[in-house]
Amino acid sequence: MYVTTTSCGSEEQNGFSGRERTDMACSSCGSEKQTEFSAEMNIHLPGRAGYDKPGVWVFPKVLVCLNCGASVFALPEAEQRVLEAGAHSN
Repeated sequence: MYVTTTSCGSEEQNGFSGRERTDMACSSCGSEKQTEFSAEMNIHLPGRAGYDKPGVWVFPKVLVCLNCGASVFALPEAEQRVLEAGAHSN
């Protein structure tokens, strides 16, 4: 899986450069047709206990394989900690 840890907010966060990627094949299908997209996600904690808790907003760059649809993104460390704390409190 293509995920690296870099500082949050970097223009090339997680190695994404804002254009089509051909330097690494998709881990699902092997295609080199991958493109980076900006995303907005609201991640909710699992289970019924998560219904009453606010979601965690993240704005990652998402690398999408245009052949099979497999997608890869990484969360900033702060949001990872919030999700981890919430998941352990369920």
